[in-house]
Amino acid sequence: MIWSTPFWMTEDVMTDPAPMTETEMLALAANGVGKVDYFGKRGVTLVTMAEIEAMATLLVCLGLNPTEPPVSAANQPNKGD
Repeated sequence: MIWSTPFWMTEDVMTDPAPMTETEMLALAANGVGKVDYFGKRGVTLVTMAEIEAMATLLVCLGLNPTEPPVSAANQPNKGD
């Protein structure tokens, strides 16, 4: 079976190009954190992309500086695809 490059490795993709309001960001982030807090490891699998984006955006708003992901074979696109 030939695997294609996952969409997250090909371009920057967000669920909705429209910016979210501060209220929406806080509500989505709180909902995502609540799932992880309540369900533990199972909660991680229940968090939506919108909730992940809201949590990441909130961390940046709180002053966390994003860093480049480490370069490894695991996050490199397949050669020859």
